[in-house]
Amino acid sequence: MITVSQIMAWGPCPKWPKERVRRVIGRGRTIEQILRARRIPHADRIWVACHKGAVSDRVLRLFACDCAERALRRERRAGREPDPRSWEAVRVARRYADGDATAAELAAAGAVAGAVAEAAASSAARAAAAWAAAWAAWEEAWVAAWEAAHAAAWEARETAGVAWVAAWEADCRWQCTRLLRLLREEP
Repeated sequence: MITVSQIMAWGPCPKWPKERVRRVIGRGRTIEQILRARRIPHADRIWVACHKGAVSDRVLRLFACDCAERALRRERRAGREPDPRSWEAVRVARRYADGDATAAELAAAGAVAGAVAEAAASSAARAAAAWAAAWAAWEEAWVAAWEAAHAAAWEARETAGVAWVAAWEADCRWQCTRLLRLLREEP
């Protein structure tokens, strides 16, 4: 159950004062209810879900992997093939979420993906996908999810101009849908 007190402790933006949070959340809602709440913008639903304790670490990590893979696929579709080590970092992070990789393997994949991201920093489009993959391998998986979504939306803004808002909303809708699916699949 997510409460008004929790949300206020996380420090929401000024457009979400305590009175507004209380009107929308009431005495509390489950994360599934928040992710489905039409009165809450998609980006704000994701903001809540990505806070530690809102969903399990496994769901956060798998969500981060999904976002990173989505960013990597976008790079591929744009004709910029991501470094294979970025894909591998996401695979290792996904295996770690399922208990099939060790913390040492995760750290190694994160270090490699970080090095790949640093090397790719000269190319903004490539860096977005590399950083998304690198972050997915880090312990703080919710950061990766947000970075991947932000990078994908930023890229859309750069190439589509005015369509940025629509691209951002589409990404956030996809993220809400993906999180709900992961929650339903949670053992």
